[in-house]
Amino acid sequence: MWSPPPGAKPEDLKILVTIKFKPDGRIAALSGPPGSGNSAVFAAVRMSAINALILGQPYNMLRPEHYDQWKELDIEFSDEFLRR
Repeated sequence: MWSPPPGAKPEDLKILVTIKFKPDGRIAALSGPPGSGNSAVFAAVRMSAINALILGQPYNMLRPEHYDQWKELDIEFSDEFLRR
């Protein structure tokens, strides 16, 4: 579950994280967007998204026989994500 940092405004809560997976559904590598990451709020939002992804593993719902389809995914975190 994603817990964005307290005090972050809805417009701060949008970040794209690219995940590279191992075949067993564990994370091999994570990367976030460069650029607009100069603020402390952006860094905190990015870290909170990465922590949520790390805590959620292993991703057992990812079927090994379809590894080529999910070995790298872009996940967008936003304030809309929190309303689901």
